[in-house]
Amino acid sequence: MKINKFISALEGGLDYFKANYHTIDNLNVFPVPDGDTGVNMLLTFQPAIEAIREQDEVSYESILGILQNVCTMNSRGNSGFILSRFISGFSDVILKYGDITPDILTEAFFHGHYISKISVSTPREGTMLSVFEAVAKAMKDTKSEYVLDHIKMAIEAARKEVFISPEKLPVLKKAGVVDSGALGFVFIMEGMKRRMAGEEIKIENEAEYRFEPDEDSNLEELMEISHRFCTELTIRRSGIEVKDIEAYLNDIGDSVALLVNDDIIKLHVHTNTPDEVIEELSTYGVIENKKIEDMQKQIEEEFARFRHENEIGVLALVPGEGFRSILHDFEPDLDILVYGKNLPKTGDILNHINQMPYEVIIVLANDKNIIPAVQLVKNETTKHIEIFPSKNVIQGVAAIMGFVKNLSWEENLSQMTSSMELVDSVSIYQSVKDSKFAGINIPVNHYFAVMNGNVIAVDEEFDPVVLTSIRNADPDERMTVSFYYNDNVKPEDLEPITAKLEKEFEDLEFETRFGGQYTALLLIGLE
Repeated sequence: MKINKFISALEGGLDYFKANYHTIDNLNVFPVPDGDTGVNMLLTFQPAIEAIREQDEVSYESILGILQNVCTMNSRGNSGFILSRFISGFSDVILKYGDITPDILTEAFFHGHYISKISVSTPREGTMLSVFEAVAKAMKDTKSEYVLDHIKMAIEAARKEVFISPEKLPVLKKAGVVDSGALGFVFIMEGMKRRMAGEEIKIENEAEYRFEPDEDSNLEELMEISHRFCTELTIRRSGIEVKDIEAYLNDIGDSVALLVNDDIIKLHVHTNTPDEVIEELSTYGVIENKKIEDMQKQIEEEFARFRHENEIGVLALVPGEGFRSILHDFEPDLDILVYGKNLPKTGDILNHINQMPYEVIIVLANDKNIIPAVQLVKNETTKHIEIFPSKNVIQGVAAIMGFVKNLSWEENLSQMTSSMELVDSVSIYQSVKDSKFAGINIPVNHYFAVMNGNVIAVDEEFDPVVLTSIRNADPDERMTVSFYYNDNVKPEDLEPITAKLEKEFEDLEFETRFGGQYTALLLIGLE
């Protein structure tokens, strides 16, 4: 495949995605304008294609180098992170051969799946990872000598995988949608195929990717790591036929990623029996590289190695300018990175961390979709980074209350965790469309409250939703309720609400502060 045709296909993928990314955003679990999956994937992929268009030198080496580096540094959220890792692995194979043929393309997809899967700590079926795997297997089974035929068969398999994603991820089944990240990757491939085939861009029908929600499904899945040793092997094959390796690995471990071609077997698995894996796989050839890490011991060594006092920095990523002053009230020396509508780029986080005068830095992502970007940054800096598991800014505020500068980072993590566990949070949104979640109707322009991933109140008026959410949050067990409002809410709007609550719950104290967050009209901390 000539390099100019490959570049054109990439541009086609971007153009198709740009025409349809709003559909990806609309397939989020909750009907709020949070610019999640679609925007994150677009802002990861688009800068790379724009940079490629500006290049005078056109070769696989130069183009793929740009694609890898720019996507990595611009990756945002879970979706952008996984996409960038796939692109990196995919590009490595193309760079090795300097060309694209059906066989090379197949190997590139297998390697892209492998790299993306080992790059996430808890890979989940039903996501983009499943689509990567389905595409690679479909290409392997395609007998045509034409790249375009392989891509057509791959898209067919990918769409089938998307439609079964709710069976693999209960939260999708409960929300009545397919996995948006998986569908987003299908859109990129669809655009590449259409450009190569000379076909026009089509606007996808969002309704095709929705279905009646399952009211009986559990919203949250608890993922536990049950295997201690991270085991990676590269085996130079001796010609013995490979049989059922993947089934064997899944039987003795988890987090399995596997690449098998004519020359090598490359695998990653978490298992409690690494020696058994080595013995089993050594029958297929010579083990060229192996790495076995005791994850339990690794954590203990990290704790011992970086026990330094007075060298600890804290970086908090917050969704609105108001939280800068709120957090500085508790810790004046805290470093803060404020973002708005769009999640912060990996490159921005890395630059900020590298400029901080600390060797050990605790990072509060304060959003589950930012944690993957921080994980990537952790591998790109020489500083010691500890990722604190706060999943929203309310948890982050509570955690900072437990931070003491002259303690070790291990002691601080313990204290901050204890402090965070004392608070719960409620988010108040206004729906931008008619929707239904787990049997609860949320009409357009209605207000609704979310706590612990569940909708706990819906009303056409703002005040009743706030009041109901507080009443449903065990107020008798609380001491303080903190309201953090954005630009669409005025402090005086909250005065009638707090007045009613003060009469109902005489022992509760109320605090109102400007947060400035983009998505939620109101964030409520319950301590």
